[in-house]
Amino acid sequence: GGPEWLYRLSVRKLNADPKPGALILVAGRLRSGDFLQANIHTTANDIYRLFRSRGYDGDRIYYLATDLNLDADGDGEKDVDALSNTDNLKSAITTWAVDKIGPQQALTLYIIDHGGSDRIFLNGRSQTVEAGELNDWLNELEALVPGAPVNVILEACQSGSFIESRG
Repeated sequence: GGPEWLYRLSVRKLNADPKPGALILVAGRLRSGDFLQANIHTTANDIYRLFRSRGYDGDRIYYLATDLNLDADGDGEKDVDALSNTDNLKSAITTWAVDKIGPQQALTLYIIDHGGSDRIFLNGRSQTVEAGELNDWLNELEALVPGAPVNVILEACQSGSFIESRG
């Protein structure tokens, strides 16, 4: 950030009885053997359990990770739907989420991993998503489901670079 960046914060009262929308949860990685991978999976699993505790059933959560064997809720069943990669993330946003969100049902996209300037690593350096790509996919979704709220949470180094400069 800095003086050339403009940040906007909005605070709004939430509906007293919100309807579950959809969560796309992404636990990526920069490289094999990354010492932070266990932390990334632990945090992603915590987010999975948080949304489950808020009324989201497994059909409203699409979990992408580099380990297909993760059991986020501890019930003995695998909870990851697909590998964390560019094609699967695009499909989750532009296809999977379409019939699960609406004006009162938000999409939350939560990505946790390593990041670079305008880039998030999904599964190594060859499987990334850039700010412009993510914007295009979200615009496509918004055209298919007008008025649906979209929350994007990027938990990664340099995630602030996804905010457009107004300077």
